[in-house]
Amino acid sequence: MALEPLEHENALDLATAAARQEAADGAPEGWSEVAASVRGRLRSVLDPAVPILVHDARGRVDQDGEGSRTWVTDRVVKAALRRALQTSPTHAPSALRLVVEDDRLRGVELDLVAAYGVELRPLAAVVRGVVLDELRELLGPDPAFGAADVAIAFVDVVPGDPRVV
Repeated sequence: MALEPLEHENALDLATAAARQEAADGAPEGWSEVAASVRGRLRSVLDPAVPILVHDARGRVDQDGEGSRTWVTDRVVKAALRRALQTSPTHAPSALRLVVEDDRLRGVELDLVAAYGVELRPLAAVVRGVVLDELRELLGPDPAFGAADVAIAFVDVVPGDPRVV
């Protein structure tokens, strides 16, 4: 859409008017096909989200008065765990996998990179505690999930802060 500038209008006013006119005219021809193609490609690249049941303070599956359950997706859990595991210069997550069976979290498999000189066994205990605290915050206390369900593998040791490497 070509606009002839009027003497009293500035470039921003012209651009605003052009954008509003284009929006009023509707989507360009062929847009729906392009949008469908982009959505399809995104779906093929992204893994589907896996729902995980939330537990109430007593360790039971959280339900409202009508029996509806509360869920959190694995993407939210993974993102929260990655954030929680990035706070110390002694370690950084390399890979993180969640084991979900029957809509319940059954395990966390964590590959860590550690800083050279850090004692690995005590670090693993600290990391397990961080993981369990974060999971309880997000999913509530699951009586069937404990420290033994958090598998930690140290896949590398690097000089300095492993978050920077």
